[in-house]
Amino acid sequence: METWSRRLTARLLAFAALTATSCGAEPPEEQRSFDSDEAALSGSVAIAGHVGNDASNAGMSGVTVQLTGPVTVSTVTDSHGNFIFTSLPVGSYTLTPSKPSATITPSSVNLGNVSADQIQNFTCAGACGAGPAVDPYKEIAIVDPSVTQDARASSATGGPWSFRYLIEQMTPSGVDPADFVAEWLEGFQPLTVNGYPTSTRATTSLLNLWPTRPDGKLDLAQAPFQLRGIFNRTDLHADGSGEARFVFGIIPPNHFIGGMTVIFEYRLPNNSVVTDRHNWITRFHALGQYAFGPQYNEELQEITDLFTQRGAARSTPGNPNASALGQLRTSEDLMGAPWSWREFHLVPEPTGYRAFLRLVEAAQTPDQQLNGDPGLEAFLLANRTGIIAGVTPLDPQFLGGEAEGNIVPSATKWAFSNTDEPLRHAFAGQTCNGCHNAETEQLATFYHVAPFATPGPDGTGVLSSFVKQVEIPRRVSFMQNRLTCSSLAGDCSPGSESGAP
Repeated sequence: METWSRRLTARLLAFAALTATSCGAEPPEEQRSFDSDEAALSGSVAIAGHVGNDASNAGMSGVTVQLTGPVTVSTVTDSHGNFIFTSLPVGSYTLTPSKPSATITPSSVNLGNVSADQIQNFTCAGACGAGPAVDPYKEIAIVDPSVTQDARASSATGGPWSFRYLIEQMTPSGVDPADFVAEWLEGFQPLTVNGYPTSTRATTSLLNLWPTRPDGKLDLAQAPFQLRGIFNRTDLHADGSGEARFVFGIIPPNHFIGGMTVIFEYRLPNNSVVTDRHNWITRFHALGQYAFGPQYNEELQEITDLFTQRGAARSTPGNPNASALGQLRTSEDLMGAPWSWREFHLVPEPTGYRAFLRLVEAAQTPDQQLNGDPGLEAFLLANRTGIIAGVTPLDPQFLGGEAEGNIVPSATKWAFSNTDEPLRHAFAGQTCNGCHNAETEQLATFYHVAPFATPGPDGTGVLSSFVKQVEIPRRVSFMQNRLTCSSLAGDCSPGSESGAP
């Protein structure tokens, strides 16, 4: 991976401080949008902010923020280190952050008379990593070659970590998995999604790499995808238990024909075996006690089987094909230019008995033709505080069917005439193309998990600098908080939204 320059470091610090989410956020239903125009009419205001560490400013979970003034209330920073108080009466307020053993600066801030929405950030200056030791590359971002190159990842044998196996497990009963894949690939043809057209992708570039069976259908045993990592995303979503993800990279004959990753993103199911988010977190945390090797892989498979196998979400109403898959996403420049990011959901047929992977709106990402659009800008300005705090979802009317981008940063940088930089940067960092290019300085690649990069002896060579320097520290902070917090004490950090692997 490339070495960070001073400029890159500064930009990433700014990114972490200004935005709560990244890459296709889907704020949970219980988090409402805060409209500053409505606030002005009702005489109410919002106060939001971010608490980051003193290295990369990665978000710190589990910081209690006390608000005193006309309203006295407290909240806990979410998995991105963010907090927000809404519907507050105008008046004089003070913010005081605290976390056992940690030194947070400033220790308290008198905001004075607050008559409009306000942002106030804090920094942890010492003892930020309170809690049990977490091994991020055994418990969070599992990319070691002893895992990704294990026999379990072989499509030839249908191993439980293989592209073939994951497809087979979500295919409707009675349907040939090869036909299921063919239906999925229809999503790369020109389509209109939410009123916006998608680009034409040259699927022949993928099909030429994918051998067929004697009957002419794609041979899943020879699927041209290799496992690049398994990711614990228990930090996601305020409701439920979060997610877990498998990321696969294309296997081309050379590295000059473009890249592609396919990300299987599972909603972790709760059942009689695993009952809640804490249970899932403790299971992933227990992996840290094992050395990489056969026993580690056995323990990891015990976890992955709980969400990848057919019927994993049988007890969860509304899960198509009884699959725990939340969404499948693709990131590729294999099938043409510019780079394209697409999202697919299991969508039932009209009968409701079978579901296939269908192209849907790219989460939290406007269609590219809306760059600079006055209507989109008006929405951003009206929801400034909530967007910076990462709790305001993008109005669905703006969502397109793909995120596009070029390597030249200006080509994918969201820009508006009257939007201030903190708001623009926060919004742009939450879009798929912003997160994967201009807003995180991914100048030479759009991949946070690279399909071609040399993994190195520990596998971390496939991860972008942003993932290693910003995402990993904040996810460690979240796990540490959730392993030690108490719902009775009210210091448990809620999950929040993000699409980075």
